[in-house]
Amino acid sequence: MLGPGDEGSEQSVWIMSGVTEIYICQPGQPLKEGELVMSSDVQTREQAQRDAKSRCHLDRSIARIVYYAIRPDGDFRAIYSYENPNTRSPKAARPLVADVSFGPAPKFRRRQPPPTLFGRLRALFETN
Repeated sequence: MLGPGDEGSEQSVWIMSGVTEIYICQPGQPLKEGELVMSSDVQTREQAQRDAKSRCHLDRSIARIVYYAIRPDGDFRAIYSYENPNTRSPKAARPLVADVSFGPAPKFRRRQPPPTLFGRLRALFETN
């Protein structure tokens, strides 16, 4: 917090509103087009570092994460930026469920309709 007489000081302390914007980018994606996540859990650089590593470990398609602290007046500053060294393209990500294929679906025969009265009479005379 600012002390008395510190309003014009360049060394004023950054007052955080408790909200952090997290930009999550895929490989080749610009930062402005990345997914925006709001968080109140990440307040410090160390928390951002832990959060970035855990997110990249869970989702290997993440290429870059940037954390911004938001002030109540709308100003912001970067807390932490992380580039994932183990990035995979989103298409190459492993599926969570095994893709089991049993081959093509079986083709069902249509059931023969029962013979009509004329068909039964004709069958009687043809067999003799």
